[in-house]
Amino acid sequence: MSALPVLTSARLVLRARTPDDAEALFATMSDADAMRWWSSAPVATVDELRDQFTTSDARSGWRAWSIVRAGTDRAIGFVAAGEKRQGGVSELGYLLAREAWRQGIAGEAVSALIDRLFAEGQRRVFADTDPENAGSNALLARLGFAREGLLRGEWETHIGVRDSVIWGLLRDEWRRAGTPMRQPAAMIGPPSLVPELDVADIALSKTIYRTVFGFDLLIERVEEAFAYLAIGGAHVMMQQVDGPGRRFRTAPMEVPFGRGVNFQIAVRDVDFVHERVLRSGLSIEIGLEERWYRQGDLEQGNRQFVVADPDGYLLRFYQDIGVRPVRVQSDPTA
Repeated sequence: MSALPVLTSARLVLRARTPDDAEALFATMSDADAMRWWSSAPVATVDELRDQFTTSDARSGWRAWSIVRAGTDRAIGFVAAGEKRQGGVSELGYLLAREAWRQGIAGEAVSALIDRLFAEGQRRVFADTDPENAGSNALLARLGFAREGLLRGEWETHIGVRDSVIWGLLRDEWRRAGTPMRQPAAMIGPPSLVPELDVADIALSKTIYRTVFGFDLLIERVEEAFAYLAIGGAHVMMQQVDGPGRRFRTAPMEVPFGRGVNFQIAVRDVDFVHERVLRSGLSIEIGLEERWYRQGDLEQGNRQFVVADPDGYLLRFYQDIGVRPVRVQSDPTA
């Protein structure tokens, strides 16, 4: 098998997985809880894992890349791909060490792999997950995969006979979905303004922001009911309204929250985001439209819509559609 190309993203380097990575990944791959949804049982020794890394890829024809943080060489997980015999279609696999959970790393690494596979000419990628593997299912949905079907009794694993959910993504869908859902949400210098939102149910808000809007979870402090999320250059903090710790409040909280403000968020394909919001059942306050805003002698064009999040905060997702000379007086009610 030819040498694997090195893949890079904002925070990560994906390089060929080696048997020596067993040392770094053993703690996770020997953990029964972390391996619950894996297709094989947790390993018992580092040597067993080393042997897996030595022999399994060669036998299966899969290619595996270890995930390392830029500037280091310690594996914090891996991604893998195996082309099906009909050609042009590859299955994905991925695993992340516990130390790297809830930081947006899985999405960043899998995105880099998908970019590579489609650049190589693959027309479709897919993954199969356990129906109860909420984290993996949410990741694939956030990346734009479609849930294509359920295979009943497909796997017999160390936890019994399990169903399998099939998730698929086509090359044209991935190109069209060139939104910050695919952009690593690395903090290269913190933004100058980051709003903090009080939310009624932080678990629900995190799910909606990640699986529907496409945010990555960068920081989470469960004991404080706090989360920090980002999509491209748009960052937001949120905390449970009745959670522990300090809260900044000048008046009683009444639904809908966030009255008198909307948050404008730039995306590269607003139609893609709009489609996901429509499927989610969230309340769209202003439908998809094109508006032009005067800036001196020019007008800046936005294709945009406004959606209310579960607490009533208004999010205006927009796509830049260019500039033009001023044609008519801008509408001040826009």
